[in-house]
Amino acid sequence: MKNYLYKFAFRSGEYENYFYQQVKAKNEKEAIVEIVSYFHDSTNHKANRFIGRRCGFNWTPENFWEKVEMKFFSNRDMEAFELKFVKEVNFDLESV
Repeated sequence: MKNYLYKFAFRSGEYENYFYQQVKAKNEKEAIVEIVSYFHDSTNHKANRFIGRRCGFNWTPENFWEKVEMKFFSNRDMEAFELKFVKEVNFDLESV
């Protein structure tokens, strides 16, 4: 498993901030699915279907960044998460 660092913006009606999180995955595609499932509060399978509907069945990380809107809204539509980037890193945030 590799470590992937991702940056996202969190916005609500009164608050905005940027955060960095880490996910462990085999590759960038699986990391993206894991991140989208987190933002959608769903399973990885549902997140992969969500991405596939926008990018095609055999999507790649490149066409994910080209075709998917990076803003993910909460169930109440009062909060939004905006994915900024995903990068493979050579360290584990939990050990820093």
